[in-house]
Amino acid sequence: MITCRECGAPIEELAERCPYCGAINELGAEHKYMQDMYDLKDDLKEVGNIPSEEIKAEVKSNVHFTGKAVAVLLALILILAAVFLFLRYSGDIIYSVYNKMTDTRMADTREQMQWERENFPKLDAWYEEGDYDSILAFCNEIDAATGGISYSYTNWEHWNILPFYDTYQECMELKKYIQQGEETYLYEYQAALYDALTMNYDKELFHQVDDKDESLVDGWIEETMRFVKDTYQMSDSEIKDLEHQAEKDHFLDYKVIYKYVEEHKDRVPVTD
Repeated sequence: MITCRECGAPIEELAERCPYCGAINELGAEHKYMQDMYDLKDDLKEVGNIPSEEIKAEVKSNVHFTGKAVAVLLALILILAAVFLFLRYSGDIIYSVYNKMTDTRMADTREQMQWERENFPKLDAWYEEGDYDSILAFCNEIDAATGGISYSYTNWEHWNILPFYDTYQECMELKKYIQQGEETYLYEYQAALYDALTMNYDKELFHQVDDKDESLVDGWIEETMRFVKDTYQMSDSEIKDLEHQAEKDHFLDYKVIYKYVEEHKDRVPVTD
């Protein structure tokens, strides 16, 4: 969960907009944008899979539409070029737009080093105390900062534990809502299941620096998966099957996960 920068309400990290005030969530908007581009990429692959004999037959039967065919071909070439350029430079484009929207700029080397000297000791102290909530809250605050200079905490030695603790906390918070009989919403179950199932995939992206961090992450994953089995009434085989269905380019397609929860919403204690 993150905090809406406009109204302060807790929202899902991948939500495109705040469900309360309608403000754009940059992380969610970026995620949807990338999913849309993957969909476009898949559509283009399908175009490329049309058998050549079928194309030749179609061309022969429509010779008098040569001009139109050339126009369509040029359009496809332009689309492919646009996709390539977007995938190549999307990070720079999104980051530039984000800076404009939030009126921020990245710290230069000197500013970043000074900030690290002032703040990394706090992170180290919280880490030694096992106060991962304070670490996560601090880093979320840095991510959500608007105006002025934007700093990065990714040079901190243990920062790779954060994606796992964030998901673990999200699921434990939902578990608490359920146990206390508070209102819960379908999108919360959808987002929590998607984030939970990506934890094992994230292990390939976020390598831990030592055995302690590895043990912490494994413990959070284990407890999160217990939550998944209990809350969604899923067996190990059902989880594996869902992961297999959702896997796409070594990641999980969130749409498949969300659809699964929608189709099995009678299994989860949704109140609204």
